[in-house]
Amino acid sequence: MAKGEIAPIIGLSIESWDQIEAAIQEWLRGEFSQADQWPSSLHAAIDMLWQDLFPKPFPQHCLINGLVWMNDLVSMHHEAIEKYKQGFRCIKIKVGALNFEDELSLIRSLRNQFGSDVILRLDANGAWKPSEAMTKLDALSKWSIHSVEQPIATEQWKDMRELSKNSPIPIALDEELIGVELMNIENVINEIEPQYLVIKPSLHGGLDRSIQWIQAAENKGIQWWATSALESNVGLSHIYRWLGQFHNALPQGLGTGHLYTNNWESPLQLNGEYMEWNNALNWKEPWN
Repeated sequence: MAKGEIAPIIGLSIESWDQIEAAIQEWLRGEFSQADQWPSSLHAAIDMLWQDLFPKPFPQHCLINGLVWMNDLVSMHHEAIEKYKQGFRCIKIKVGALNFEDELSLIRSLRNQFGSDVILRLDANGAWKPSEAMTKLDALSKWSIHSVEQPIATEQWKDMRELSKNSPIPIALDEELIGVELMNIENVINEIEPQYLVIKPSLHGGLDRSIQWIQAAENKGIQWWATSALESNVGLSHIYRWLGQFHNALPQGLGTGHLYTNNWESPLQLNGEYMEWNNALNWKEPWN
């Protein structure tokens, strides 16, 4: 059975449920004249359906990072240690919501505990002001940070370009890619020239449009990794399979499917820092 998932994040995606429902009705009626304007999450779902109809083999496994969600400092420290014990050697930590000195203390403590054995990625979700971002990046750089995602808010290209050019920590674009028209993909990359892109198919135009982001990045020598947003195991499995066509050795940001209490059971399994596809397991609907 072909399965796709529409997974917008209302408030972050530039689409509403009314827009999604209207586009679904156009799709069902076979009206495709406005398809380029359909919401990103619908494009992702349709791409997933095509992926099921014309399947490619699932990759044997995929290296992923362990995500530490924003919480109080004690809980975040505990979760990072648990990720390390589970086998993760790339750990991503959300920053920007708490007092910066406290966050810096957390990063320093984790680096001292992990030594050089762990890659630390940070995600600021656009929380810092342009005037303060470089000072914070300088302070964090003492602790061997792999990258910082979206240090300042979107649509501040001049400031983001300066950070990408001068930051002691590599910069990754994430939210900056949301809502960008096809014709402007290369403009964003050429104007900012980041070190990394974080690809989220449900938010960045679907699986096919994400390939265009990847191709534009690789043409400029920019690296990337893919991240699931808040998809269930349905969407997560499609992103996992889609990644199999690339030869990307970086840890990917998959794994948010476990957040749901009514999730589909799937053949996806975690084995330490690897996500794996177990052909011995079958899909099971949450209502059975």
